[in-house]
Amino acid sequence: LGVGIYKNEQGETPVLATVKKAEAALVETEKTKSYLTIEGTAEYGIAVQKLLFGSDAEIVNEKRAKTAQAPGGTGALRVAGEFIK
Repeated sequence: LGVGIYKNEQGETPVLATVKKAEAALVETEKTKSYLTIEGTAEYGIAVQKLLFGSDAEIVNEKRAKTAQAPGGTGALRVAGEFIK
């Protein structure tokens, strides 16, 4: 799966078994219902930077890269567009 949503032959968007399993695990470990900050989860940000630039990239290791989480789909594209302006 990639960008967008998965639809079956009937045009429905079923909740995949793996998603249900992940949701159950999150509920079990959940400590709060508050929103994340704009930076999001620090571990996720670092993992994304390493994926994009490579684990040994200077920009990552010298902490010059910055990651912000955004709303899914077109919301993230809008944030990127505003940033580029």
